[in-house]
Amino acid sequence: MAAFEKAMESVADVMEKLMDAAEEIEKFLAQGPPWLIRKQDRERAQSIERTYKTEIKRMERERPFRRVYKPP
Repeated sequence: MAAFEKAMESVADVMEKLMDAAEEIEKFLAQGPPWLIRKQDRERAQSIERTYKTEIKRMERERPFRRVYKPP
């Protein structure tokens, strides 16, 4: 009987790990498909870049002979 109980405990542990893995997969899939995530990241980066460029232009207008570092 002890061997049977030990086997049942190990099965319960495996089932618990599988349920945890299934929850993680559900969370990942809830974010959306990978192409959508990349699209959102690109849009966010473009928004930050636009903000940065407008800030550089504003600073250069305030101080006309002072150049601001512009990354490539």
